[in-house]
Amino acid sequence: MERFVENERNEFTDETVGNAWNGCCQNCGKKLKWENRGRDNDNNWEAHHKDGNPKNDKQENCQILCWPCHEKTFNKSVSERVYEIFRKTLNKDIIS
Repeated sequence: MERFVENERNEFTDETVGNAWNGCCQNCGKKLKWENRGRDNDNNWEAHHKDGNPKNDKQENCQILCWPCHEKTFNKSVSERVYEIFRKTLNKDIIS
């Protein structure tokens, strides 16, 4: 099982982000400005790895999210990954 370390996150290329860009959050529809990429405030946005895998930088894995939506999705992804690790460990212990 591959483990993800938070500081090992990859960034999408500008080309990938540009291809995904449509000027709004792809979750809530909030209008965004290209120059506001980053985590400074609620008006900013980030390119999100949909599958939670920070090494999967394929176009179809790139989602443009306002910072509040990105934060919620990231927290959900972390919870899901922790649950998945727990479930696999539990199943392994039961089978062994």
